Amino acid sequence: MDERKIYTHFLFDLDDTIFDFPAAELHGLEKVYAALDMKLSHEDHQHYTAFNKELWDDIDAGRLTRDEMQARRFPEFFQNEYGLQLENNAELVKIYQQGLAESHELLPNAAKVIRRLHQQGHYLAIVSNGLLKVQQAKLADVGLLDCFNDLFISREIGHMKPNPEFFEYVLAHSKCNTANTLVIGDSLKTDMLGAKRAGLDSVWYNRHKRPNQTLVHPTYTISDLLELEEIVNG
Repeated sequence: MDERKIYTHFLFDLDDTIFDFPAAELHGLEKVYAALDMKLSHEDHQHYTAFNKELWDDIDAGRLTRDEMQARRFPEFFQNEYGLQLENNAELVKIYQQGLAESHELLPNAAKVIRRLHQQGHYLAIVSNGLLKVQQAKLADVGLLDCFNDLFISREIGHMKPNPEFFEYVLAHSKCNTANTLVIGDSLKTDMLGAKRAGLDSVWYNRHKRPNQTLVHPTYTISDLLELEEIVNG
């Protein structure tokens, strides 16, 4: 870009951008296994992660709703893995979500960068496909909730990233626009694609330095959140 844009509004994804989601998922799954008087092995966790990813891919592609996923995930997984027929899926879903909320391992430099942006007077918001109560609890537990002006959650909006309607809602309910806003996230297929569809600049937080094998090209790519400050401050 010939002329550096000045960004004052920042839309952050939460899971795997601010918080370590695999750690939270592991904690939640351990609680589910404990409720069933079972012990989670490394192999069990790998199988669950692969199964869960398939379900989320279906959600991202619009083939499955979140409610359908929650109704299917544990019954199908435990039936397929162990031949168990669960009769308490709703209770296990609550236990799992509680585990997600309890685990709040921040990714490197996340709190530092967010607090600095907040102190500089910038507008900060969360844009997440997670659950409102879970995300609020995690942010509150690490003292970051007050740094955010808004929490835009897909379930509350009625549309998930990367659907255009999600970011249309965000733009309509904030002072974000295509000139002043950056979307920061780890997912090319939800965060970066959603930003592209909305005409918003984006920062792909690629902390594992994976190759981009998609047709989605973010405005910026970083592997450390501290690099975001270089984009903001020039």
